[in-house]
Amino acid sequence: MSDYTDIKALNWSTLKLMADSPLLYSWRQSCKPVEDKPAYVMGRAVHVAILEPDRMDDLYVQQPDWVDRRTKKGKAWLAEQDGREVLTPDQWATAEGCARAVAKHGDASALLADTQRELTVEWKVENVECKGRVDAVKRMALPDLKTCRSLERFERDAAQFLYRGQLAFYFDGARAAGLLDANADAYIIAVETGEPHDVAAFRLPDWHLQQGRNLYQRLLATLLECERTNTWPGRFPGVTDLDLPRWADDEGEGEDW
Repeated sequence: MSDYTDIKALNWSTLKLMADSPLLYSWRQSCKPVEDKPAYVMGRAVHVAILEPDRMDDLYVQQPDWVDRRTKKGKAWLAEQDGREVLTPDQWATAEGCARAVAKHGDASALLADTQRELTVEWKVENVECKGRVDAVKRMALPDLKTCRSLERFERDAAQFLYRGQLAFYFDGARAAGLLDANADAYIIAVETGEPHDVAAFRLPDWHLQQGRNLYQRLLATLLECERTNTWPGRFPGVTDLDLPRWADDEGEGEDW
């Protein structure tokens, strides 16, 4: 992963900031790294447990019940872990539970069978050096692994977090690297982090993948134009009419003005 980080190229995590605003993109380039959140830790652990189970003990350690990270004894224990990321017992159980659930799901496990895992790909789009870290790939499929709180609202999550753009970006990169056949498909394997860890295997239809391709190409075109003009506008670069939410149509009924 450190080798991947050292590659000087545009990745999706950076490009997608343009969907918020060029201002956010520009600011993020010069600010400190984003704070690591518990959800990010959990997501990484689930990925390793499912995609690279043989590395789980090398990268993670389960915190014993007696360890208090605030005490001298607890800090000494942490120092002995040689850089391994520490998981609580609940986090460790969640990662293992998700891995078992995906393994038991026929279509999800079939999609992951015989794949190359956690593979770095490099390619060019409009002469821009790009890079991606694909979860898994084989000739006919590029399955991407996602954790979620609820499969019931996963389609809304996929839209909100621009998964179609990410999958199209990775898909085109893998194809440019010669890893995918011309008629391959892109998939998302989603697993709930809460018990009983329900699993779904979603295929991205061609039109949906094309929407994602249009999205990342539009973001890239905007980025190139911002770099050319050295202008980085926020979400509202000009005067905008204020559009109140629907619940305000009652002219503040019940409000004390």
